Amino acid sequence: MAHAEYTVQLDCHGTNGQPTWASTNDAIFIYTKINNVERQICSFFVVPSNCSMFDDALIACRRTDFPMSKVQSVIVRTRGSDTFWIDKVTLSDPTGQIRWGEDDTTGWCLSTDPADGNSQFCVAGKAASGWSFQTGNR
Repeated sequence: MAHAEYTVQLDCHGTNGQPTWASTNDAIFIYTKINNVERQICSFFVVPSNCSMFDDALIACRRTDFPMSKVQSVIVRTRGSDTFWIDKVTLSDPTGQIRWGEDDTTGWCLSTDPADGNSQFCVAGKAASGWSFQTGNR
């Protein structure tokens, strides 16, 4: 039987103290798509201070009304123009996990200002107001 809960984690810590701009005062919103409907699971209006360059920082949100096997994608969005850098995204439940990204210095830059993506630390040199991570579940 599938567990009716899952957790989404954002890791905003790279390696060797890079990058050094992993925090924002803008809102961060985390959604999951289930049955082709986006459902907000949490939001942060001030990113926790543990998102620093020296911690293995995680922001975690938990949902208990659907099993992980029903999640089609994880979506992370912002409405602000201060860059928030994401090294890894993890979707997990007690039986396993799906992870996007590596513990390194390349990640997803979240910002409404496209110029924030002009960095070696941003995937494809791009910043976007939202990123979607597909699970392969239907």
